[in-house]
Amino acid sequence: MSQRYELLSVLSEGSYGTVFLANDRDADETVAVKVLDSDNGRVALKRIENEVRANVIIHGVRGVAGFRGHYQTPWTTNLVFDVVDGVDLFGLMESRHFRPLSERRVKKIMSTVAVCLSQCHQRGVAHRDIKLENIMIDKSGGALLVDWGLSSFFTFVNGRETLSNDPCGSVLYMPPEIIRGGPIQATKVDAWAMGVTMHCLLFGMFPYSQNEMLRKFQHTCIPLPDDDGQVRVSRETRHKMSQLLTTDPKQRANINILVSK
Repeated sequence: MSQRYELLSVLSEGSYGTVFLANDRDADETVAVKVLDSDNGRVALKRIENEVRANVIIHGVRGVAGFRGHYQTPWTTNLVFDVVDGVDLFGLMESRHFRPLSERRVKKIMSTVAVCLSQCHQRGVAHRDIKLENIMIDKSGGALLVDWGLSSFFTFVNGRETLSNDPCGSVLYMPPEIIRGGPIQATKVDAWAMGVTMHCLLFGMFPYSQNEMLRKFQHTCIPLPDDDGQVRVSRETRHKMSQLLTTDPKQRANINILVSK
């Protein structure tokens, strides 16, 4: 199988692996191959297993990069995807020097991601690492959710989502319940991270610094910046953000409030 794919150039690099542009010799087309180090400890192996399992379960969900399968070498596990021709939201914001996006554009992006994520939740998969870097914007303006290595899997028992005891994610996107410790409801972790991401896009900054997190988490919901001469956000959108950035997960809204009617 490894002979089928010719790695051409690096598309992106992360702490857990490298994504290459590659040629699929059998299909005679370009694909993306994510190369993960299989010999990097139990945590890395768990992440690889999660990513493969998640991509199999959510295959076909619109808004997820098309998964074509995986293969192994003695040292790596390699995941094959359709190529996403675009930029992640962090790269987009960085290119704008973190100048906020228009509310209309943000609502469109977040609604697209919320529809995708809702379908994944219905299949029992939570992402748990939603952030600017993991949302891609393609050339047509569509949004795709990538990197499912920290995903978790759940079922419903008597109408209640089973909880996880495996905290993870990127610190500035973590909700209070992860920082405080204890079981977590993974779909509510995704909801919080969607609120943080939305805040970054609308205001051009995080809702808090790492040093401010514990103090801000004492609020019922995270305070939002006031409108000024450059940024104006509607009352409706502010209300949705506050619902997502509610510190009590039992009172926090789910991601469906972002879906455009």
